[in-house]
Amino acid sequence: MVGAWDDRVEGWFNLVSNGGLSLSTWDLAAERPDSRLLHRSCPWGGHLVRLDLRNIPVMGAPENASNVLVRPEVRSHYCGVLEKGVYRDVWSSEILKTFNPGDALIEQFYTMPALRLPALLFGDFSVLESLYGPSSRGFLGRQRLRRDFPEQGHSTYIFEDRFGRAQEYLLTTQREDQSQNIFHCVCIFSTPEDKWYDWFSPFFFLVMEEAYRVVRGYLNRPGIQELRQADERFYITLALRNFNRGPPLLPSDEHDESVIIQDGHDRGLSCWIPFEQKKFCFAEYLRQFLDRLGHQVPIYDTLDGKTLVPYQCVMVRESWMELRREVLAALKLQKMAYRFRHGGTTAPSLVEDVCPRPTPKSATSPSYGCGDGLCDQPFMPKVVVRKTFLELEDDVPYSQLLENLPANLSLKRSKSASGDILNLSVQHCP
Repeated sequence: MVGAWDDRVEGWFNLVSNGGLSLSTWDLAAERPDSRLLHRSCPWGGHLVRLDLRNIPVMGAPENASNVLVRPEVRSHYCGVLEKGVYRDVWSSEILKTFNPGDALIEQFYTMPALRLPALLFGDFSVLESLYGPSSRGFLGRQRLRRDFPEQGHSTYIFEDRFGRAQEYLLTTQREDQSQNIFHCVCIFSTPEDKWYDWFSPFFFLVMEEAYRVVRGYLNRPGIQELRQADERFYITLALRNFNRGPPLLPSDEHDESVIIQDGHDRGLSCWIPFEQKKFCFAEYLRQFLDRLGHQVPIYDTLDGKTLVPYQCVMVRESWMELRREVLAALKLQKMAYRFRHGGTTAPSLVEDVCPRPTPKSATSPSYGCGDGLCDQPFMPKVVVRKTFLELEDDVPYSQLLENLPANLSLKRSKSASGDILNLSVQHCP
């Protein structure tokens, strides 16, 4: 079922990323100064209806325009706390599974109120219960949010239902001509038949007026600014640095081929073995590390649809704070074992609350990757050669630099007097 959902949701994202928002690919049905109603055939069957809403004021809009829409799992998590008035009932829901930040399976009882009139006009009567609800049974919806998609500053949200009991739709937002508090919103939904009836035209302006009113109210609803602030702090990005001499270590119960230190004996953390993976992924390393400490918590290598560089991962902030003291103490022992194994003074260290850095591919491609698995693509660090010295972006592991070094170059490395800085000089191979 999840695989089918993935294909259908990707269809929506591909529609947007492959020029699907261009007005030239749509037929105009009606227009007013602040909105348009358009339609076209749907690539996977049926028909698509588009409401193009301009000049929507958003009071107290976030500085980053892509944060104007809230992640579905965060909205569901705080629904009974921060949502107020009628919206507390409209968005009442239960999180069944969070696949990645911004990607969740949620049970709820309503869908987008802006789609009520269009559903009546364009004939998808099977979803009316979810629009006028509350639905007596509830329904499952795969909900995804991608930020800075399809372009920088955009926010794109998709609701998809595989059982035909709720209205599928896509909502994308962006700032209007760099105005801080004025936004342009596009809402696209599907209908089951690839037909368009012009005799509905007397109602088109009513549909646009109602959609504009509802979307403006949704983006300015009571409690939304607090909800956006909670969303911005819901996750924490962690990074691992200074593992240039080899992979970081994991606790082990076996003494054979282990690094043994006395300091961790009373905690059962005296034996350490290297983390063995063909391509390093910090999310997988931390997942195994916590598992050996007796904790199973979600750890992600993607954020809002973008795969992070291999030395970063994401956790729910609340989960991290509960484990932080224990994990940092265990990592301190790991650093001791690492130095004992490799020598020198540097060792893998964890850095908290870093700025998320997507891989170059996921930052530009509409198809984002890894989910629960390991990163499929190696990180390609930016390297600038100045005479015989290299300038690197921050946080670039030495092992990954070697993997991507041109064949006609080799590196000679040395330590600074303090032992904290790794100096690299370039040598041309004969």
